[in-house]
Amino acid sequence: MGRRRRLAAQQVAHRFGYASEAAFSRAFSRTFGVPPGAVRAATVTDTASR
Repeated sequence: MGRRRRLAAQQVAHRFGYASEAAFSRAFSRTFGVPPGAVRAATVTDTASR
């Protein structure tokens, strides 16, 4: 299976057109109800248990 590349939050923010990581984080939190770091932590925990 292919390995996914982990991007820094700043890189993700830039790819989605945000001027800063903070602006991306606020928008992400408003939309999903949790900060991007919480999603990343949950994803890392989930994939580590496989």
